[in-house]
Amino acid sequence: MFIAVLAIMLFATIAIVHLRTVEGAADLVTNASHSVQAMQIAQEVLDEIDARMMVPKEAVGLKFNQIDGQYNNLERRYNLEHYGTEFHLIIRVYPCNQYGDTAASSSTLVNKLVVATVQGPAGLKHPVTLSRVYTAYSVEGL
Repeated sequence: MFIAVLAIMLFATIAIVHLRTVEGAADLVTNASHSVQAMQIAQEVLDEIDARMMVPKEAVGLKFNQIDGQYNNLERRYNLEHYGTEFHLIIRVYPCNQYGDTAASSSTLVNKLVVATVQGPAGLKHPVTLSRVYTAYSVEGL
């Protein structure tokens, strides 16, 4: 009888350890999946700005000095029903130097640093942040 109880305890311990390992692996996969989706959302908005800046100015292109007005403090919600979750995108625009340093002297802050932060569901352990520096340039005549 004692051996049967020990066998049951051993089996239960092995089952619990295995279940925790599988649960941990599932948590890592969920976080990785949410991180990839969040990166795609952040990249999408930065690519949108790139594309709008490359359009000739006569069309509905985006001018360098319009980045602040159209994108600073912009928030978007992405409801991915097929994915079963919702992501929240926050965009901020800061003046910066050519290296993306926002703390430099004000005379060198001639560029724009666009920071896209994506917050997601509980499975996303940390918000995903992507940034890009934009400079005043023209595609006219290219």
